[in-house]
Amino acid sequence: MSHATSYFQTVPAKHRETVLAIRDLVFDCHPDAVETTKWNHPSYAVDGEDRFYIAYYTDHVDLGFYDGASLDGADPEGLLTGTGKHMRHVKFASADDVRDPAVRDLVAAVRAH
Repeated sequence: MSHATSYFQTVPAKHRETVLAIRDLVFDCHPDAVETTKWNHPSYAVDGEDRFYIAYYTDHVDLGFYDGASLDGADPEGLLTGTGKHMRHVKFASADDVRDPAVRDLVAAVRAH
């Protein structure tokens, strides 16, 4: 069993659907993404570069973008948050939030940058 697979088994029930919806979205937009574990969280590489991670918290789930600062111009809805030099994330309260077309556009935009 991979570390990423074991991570999904530890996700609290209230976040499981959201976490799996994020994972599905990453693979829908990037079928060739490689899933690994970094810092005890599922991480996804696209074209050999680490691009995304998933992390759950008490009241939300993050889809993290390792180089999200480069996407600021590709985020007209202002979904990305964070003030670091590179990393940004989108917070989700539910799986329905993941299904927002603007989120899909943002995830798909990663390859273009």
